Amino acid sequence: MFGWLTRRRIREQVKLVVQNQSALDLLSGWAEGSGSVELSRHVDALRLKNADCARKLPGNKPADTIPLRELLEINSEVRRLFDSTAMRHVHSFDKATEPSMGWPAYLDMRQEIDADD
Repeated sequence: MFGWLTRRRIREQVKLVVQNQSALDLLSGWAEGSGSVELSRHVDALRLKNADCARKLPGNKPADTIPLRELLEINSEVRRLFDSTAMRHVHSFDKATEPSMGWPAYLDMRQEIDADD
């Protein structure tokens, strides 16, 4: 009955994982350039946690509360870190982490790929 709502939730959780990964890719270079070993380790730990959460996500249904909450916590942390960099003056966090083709096209492509698997 609410298939559209389920599909939307699935798309949003995929978007969260990808946005976190994109931000962590940006932040890795910044952390390495900062010379702070602690900051680099923190970014690496967030990357591992994001990958672990992504593995826990069911492909065809909304995520359970725990992995989703962890993804939101990671997103909050990477947004905070991004806001402490000079990158924030070039693009907003959302723009900097958006795929070049845009979210709608990216998520449609991912949905097609997942349907083929």
